[in-house]
Amino acid sequence: MASDKKVFSSDEVSQHNKRDDCWLIISGKVYDVTHFMDEHPGGDEVFLSSAGKDATFDFEDVGHSEDARELMKEYYIGEIDSSIPATRTYVAPLLYLKAKRWKDPKGEMASDKKVFTFDEVSQHNKRDDCWLIISGKVYDVTPFMDVHPGGDDVLFALAGKDATIDFEDVGHSEDARELMKEYYIGEIDSSTTVPATRTYVAPVQPTNNQDKTPRFIIKILQFLFPILILGLALFVRQYTKKE
Repeated sequence: MASDKKVFSSDEVSQHNKRDDCWLIISGKVYDVTHFMDEHPGGDEVFLSSAGKDATFDFEDVGHSEDARELMKEYYIGEIDSSIPATRTYVAPLLYLKAKRWKDPKGEMASDKKVFTFDEVSQHNKRDDCWLIISGKVYDVTPFMDVHPGGDDVLFALAGKDATIDFEDVGHSEDARELMKEYYIGEIDSSTTVPATRTYVAPVQPTNNQDKTPRFIIKILQFLFPILILGLALFVRQYTKKE
């Protein structure tokens, strides 16, 4: 975490808009997330679409967990001045998807609770036919693929599987959990074995101190080693003279 608070202009931040040089603005703070791109559970495309911009709306729409908010401190580099405009790279799904609610083949809203076996759910594993299991409930998220803030690859990786672990790891907001009801189609049969899956491992990032300590020790050793050699040589020389 940066100790000295620095203020960046909008032009400065906007120049860091590449995959290998990615800065974001969230709630007036500037973050350099370049080294987090490959570890982000939602994929690097989410970051890249907001690179050099204000990502506050998107960050809050997803509803990140307290762990995620704590992890942000590792990438904080300063504050933004008041001249940069806020942007929205993804449409808030709660507003956008009311017209795309799941319907059964007859065009009627799914209302009767249905029980599915795991084998039935596992067959719906395509981009145009994507079902997930979360906490024993089955969801058809096919119409949500294109507007998922984390990208469709996140949903596709879990298609036809139990996504409970990944869903809870991200720490979705109350709005996101409310939105899930729109895609609920039934329950999973409790008599079937549903293997828990984990496609994205929650990133555990090293702290700045952990990164710098080994380098610091190496530098000290590089400095002390020649001195030790010189001291040993002098000792041998003095010992030889006495002999």
